[in-house]
Amino acid sequence: MNLAAIVGAPVWSKDRSLIGMVERVTPGPAGKVDAVVRLNAALPTKMQTVQMRVLPRLTDKGALLLGYSKRQLLELFSG
Repeated sequence: MNLAAIVGAPVWSKDRSLIGMVERVTPGPAGKVDAVVRLNAALPTKMQTVQMRVLPRLTDKGALLLGYSKRQLLELFSG
């Protein structure tokens, strides 16, 4: 997959909440990518960006769909 195609992609949780947008991406191990995601300002977190290692699979609409719910992601972000 062309990594440049992932930059700018919206990132959605599995419960269809907008998490943010891919800001930067680099190759990772085992077919995954390391993506820096700028978080949606409406999320109840003080963090502005997070780094995630994900499989680079985009939906037919060009979005990155995660396997976590919004609640699970917020728990992960809070440490």
